[in-house]
Amino acid sequence: ATVQQTTTVASPTAQATTTPGTQTPQSLYAQVTQGAPVMDDPLLKNDTNNWDESTSSDGNNSCAFSGGAYHAKAQQQNAYTLCMAQASNFSDLAFQVQMTIAKGEFGGMVFRADNTQSKYYSFFIDRSGNYTLITSVDNTGNNDYTLQKGTSSFIRTGLNQVNTLTIIARGSTIYLYINQ
Repeated sequence: ATVQQTTTVASPTAQATTTPGTQTPQSLYAQVTQGAPVMDDPLLKNDTNNWDESTSSDGNNSCAFSGGAYHAKAQQQNAYTLCMAQASNFSDLAFQVQMTIAKGEFGGMVFRADNTQSKYYSFFIDRSGNYTLITSVDNTGNNDYTLQKGTSSFIRTGLNQVNTLTIIARGSTIYLYINQ
């Protein structure tokens, strides 16, 4: 089995959104990212957002602040770690992260998680230029459902490349943006 080490460094911005009129996805992006965010965290250290900081008993998975950045690490093939802000609760939202894959294959963001963190959405990219949006319906990972996947030329590929990922979620509609 291939061992994957994934480290993401992210700066999230969550923002409450208003009901769209007849807008293009790009004009919607411009509208919701121009205002002051409800949550803006540089992720230099833990704060009132109460980010997860933990390491699995085997040491393979962790969420930690180190070197002025927040790192999520999973060292198993097809595994990922949920590193969440426990003090946030948004349903309709815009969520944006600047993420760098420092080591490993992929990184991304989790949103609309339930209280048990077993049901949620995840939007991630890999260092080869692929993106995936999934929904998880239980905590096994065996019943995840891929909602959208593909390749994007907007993804900066390779290690140590900064990519800005944005989701805008309104009701059952989810918009995905890579580097604006």
